[in-house]
Amino acid sequence: MSSLRQVQQGRQYQLPPPATGVQPTRDEPAAAWCHNITQAATLAAAERLQQSAAPAAAHQPASAPKPMLLAGATRAYMGVSPSLVEELCLLANVSPIANPTSLTEDDWHQLHKAWLSWHDRIHSKNFVATSCPKTGKFSVIGTYPQGHQSVHDLVNSYYCSIQVGEVYAGLLQRLTSAVKQALKKARGRVRSFEQQLEAAEGAAAVQKEADIIVANIYRIPEGASQLQAEDWDTGQPVTLQLDPPKSPMEQAEVLYRKARKLRRAVAAVKPLLAAAQQELEYLETAELELAQMPAAGTEQDLMAIKEVQEELIDQKIIKPPPEAALAAKAAAKGRKAQRKQQKSSALPLSVAAAAAATGGAGLRQYRSPGGFVVFVGRNNKQNDVLSHQIAKAGDMWMHVRGLPGSHTVLKVTPGKEPSEDDLQYAADLAAYFSKGRDAGKVDVIVARAEHLKKPKAAKPGQVLVTKEEGNIVARPSSSAAS
Repeated sequence: MSSLRQVQQGRQYQLPPPATGVQPTRDEPAAAWCHNITQAATLAAAERLQQSAAPAAAHQPASAPKPMLLAGATRAYMGVSPSLVEELCLLANVSPIANPTSLTEDDWHQLHKAWLSWHDRIHSKNFVATSCPKTGKFSVIGTYPQGHQSVHDLVNSYYCSIQVGEVYAGLLQRLTSAVKQALKKARGRVRSFEQQLEAAEGAAAVQKEADIIVANIYRIPEGASQLQAEDWDTGQPVTLQLDPPKSPMEQAEVLYRKARKLRRAVAAVKPLLAAAQQELEYLETAELELAQMPAAGTEQDLMAIKEVQEELIDQKIIKPPPEAALAAKAAAKGRKAQRKQQKSSALPLSVAAAAAATGGAGLRQYRSPGGFVVFVGRNNKQNDVLSHQIAKAGDMWMHVRGLPGSHTVLKVTPGKEPSEDDLQYAADLAAYFSKGRDAGKVDVIVARAEHLKKPKAAKPGQVLVTKEEGNIVARPSSSAAS
């Protein structure tokens, strides 16, 4: 299927239209070459005018299209495609939609030079594979900034990036959906435990009713349905409802048992509520991390999101995919061996080694105005590595106050102290990579790395700050990442 003919099963085959133009040769004089392109551009513009004149006749006259370099070169020479003309124009720093008559002598010289270079590469077969990371375009005549070892390497890189993007997008969608479902359940558990705790906190009132009945038992006649008595705490009269078939003592015993049961419920529900709140906090952070992932991911982004997947599998929030079982076992063995090697080695880990030892990869890195390195975690696993392995005594740790967000560490060079500008720079980054990104201002906690602790049985990315250095009012919109 094309704009010129249809090639489909069941349809009559049509031959492709005859090629226009002349065979391009290196020996053609520059002046003749310029003339051919200019004339062909004028003819192409005239054809476009004829095609647009008929539909426009019923409305208003069509404006005359201007001759374009792109149309002229593709019409004048056989086998010259629009993409090739665009590459040659890029090398010559000339616009492909420029009118040939508006080009200067130097423009034509540079364009002809690129034309001859293309011929030389075709005849010598000395191709240079390049690509443009921003546009995704590629070339074999050395047009774009990113070089490749060979054409095979270029093709492999092109299709690998497409595959990485597809795998990344699919995984991001699945994990986002799984975390949203887990968040819904976690919020329901927290609400349920809070309601149970609220109900259980009425134990004192229930026991007080029982005490009033016992204190006034001599005044309660047999078969009474109410008791009018005085509340000794307030001195106000109270009315208690009684169960006539039961004796006052039996009713008091029922209330005492209920009060004891409510107290036991408080003791049982409080740790369950704390665990549910901890899980909710963890899932909110995971949701934020996934929401701040780019829509189109690179290989580094894919590695980071796979860490989130492993983390969610470890926390039993999602089930591991069947094909990942063997890989997960091998990775776990590798991490265990690396941790053993860490403990046996007296040398401190570098940033990359610390990240690799726990599976962390691709920490965000920035440099403050004073030259200090600032690291920002991409997920909870990297937050753990950053706060408990990479951050050392004296380093400044930051996190947005009261909201989910990434851990941020400003590495302090021994013998130097960061300025207020350096601290503000790091705090703005911590604010940007948090749930407060869209707020005008947010508070950011500042603490020394030696004042961080990992709570017992805490989930990845959760930390206890034993001493704060202070608070910085940060502006997400002022961060280096915005």
